[in-house]
Amino acid sequence: MMPDRREEELRRREEEEKRAREEEAAATVASLRFNPTGLQGLSDALNRSLSPTSIHASRLAAADIAFFVANAHHERSALPAGDFHPMFHEARELTGTGLVGRQVRAKFRDNIMNLAFDALTALDRVDGGCTVAVRVSGSQSPGTRTPGTVPLPQDLPFHVYAFPPILAEIPTAKAGLARMVQMFAEEIGVYAVQRFENMAKERLKWNFNKMNDEPAASRPPTQHFHRARAPLIPNSQGTTHFVFHGRPRGELDAMLADVREAPSSQQRQAELEEEIEVLRRQAEDYEVMIDGLDVDLANEKDKVTALTAQLAERVREQDTLVKAQSEALGRVQAEKATVLEAHEKVLKVVMKQKETIRQLKLQLTTNAAVQTSPGLSQSEPPPPPPTPARPSTPSGVRSVLYGAASAHTLRSKYARGFGIKVQQVVEKHQLDYLTHNVCEAVASSYAAIIWIPELQGRLAVSEAIAMDLKEAMEADLCIYD
Repeated sequence: MMPDRREEELRRREEEEKRAREEEAAATVASLRFNPTGLQGLSDALNRSLSPTSIHASRLAAADIAFFVANAHHERSALPAGDFHPMFHEARELTGTGLVGRQVRAKFRDNIMNLAFDALTALDRVDGGCTVAVRVSGSQSPGTRTPGTVPLPQDLPFHVYAFPPILAEIPTAKAGLARMVQMFAEEIGVYAVQRFENMAKERLKWNFNKMNDEPAASRPPTQHFHRARAPLIPNSQGTTHFVFHGRPRGELDAMLADVREAPSSQQRQAELEEEIEVLRRQAEDYEVMIDGLDVDLANEKDKVTALTAQLAERVREQDTLVKAQSEALGRVQAEKATVLEAHEKVLKVVMKQKETIRQLKLQLTTNAAVQTSPGLSQSEPPPPPPTPARPSTPSGVRSVLYGAASAHTLRSKYARGFGIKVQQVVEKHQLDYLTHNVCEAVASSYAAIIWIPELQGRLAVSEAIAMDLKEAMEADLCIYD
């Protein structure tokens, strides 16, 4: 039991010590700054089992730099125009002054650049791609130019990453890389160095008439680089790190023109292969275009077919409608002819009735004159026998029908009867039976369009009753047969 307790106590102490070391290391790392002193502090805090002096020293140093720069390209910081990034000042802390300080800072920058080139080399090796990186340091020695003057492309060195197999296997790669570097030098590099020097003068009060930040070992030699033309691509000693020197403007174009005047068979073959590829792609594009046009044409044909079918259907509908309207017009015309024919018949009947009424009125007038004259003829038939007493007829009705005096005692109470329909209306509204005589007088004296007001005035009845009597009179007369 005792050994187990001792082992458990030892494990507990070891875990506590480990936790304490981790907490101390985490606190130390959080306070470190990205500069040579911070890198040493990180190495001490990590307490590696590998000695910094081992064969892995350079890799461990690169790993320390990677610890600080990881995710730097994702960071977004608002930097005012014309000012240095905070990392610029941080990297210079505790690095010393004079030549020793400049050498420390130069080595620090070179190690960061080497790590970047190592990462790009590994990237191209991993995916078989091609990367080109060109950089120029802001802190340049005046070199061959007069102190305080504007830098020229031929005054500056440029550190370039390129993948050697690409340069060796692709005929146009070397000329392309040389153009890229020279364009960078002319369009970007000289202005980047000038920007740095202006900010250093304004912010840091540097005097560029003296050496400020460039170690003697990394200064460009004082002789002019371009008294003799440098090779198109410098010798990288088999690495991916090339050090180019800018050329005077126009020099590279002249060099490349000389090369283009006598192209090699390999270059010509490459150009022909490129032209063939361009033509092949154009042919593919035309095929795709033709296929698309065929599809569009087929779609348009379908649309035309559908529209034609719709138009035919509309035409059939219009034909059906015109046919129906023609048939309806024929029926209307036939009905019109029938109505006109009936109207002619009615006119004939009305004229006949009017003639009959005229004859009856004439005969009635003659009879009345004979009855009222003295000395009635013995040959005249005797008056009819007396009839039972009936309700008296209004004097107005009697005067209308027979005048002011009647020659016969029954004349004022006699009704021959207009017709069955009129009798039905008389019975319906309980009118006087002499209404027949009034209807006969109105029908023989007036047009049908004024029968209703005449009946109202003579019989003292409502318009509805007068309308019923008019319709009954027309029915009895068979005006619309």
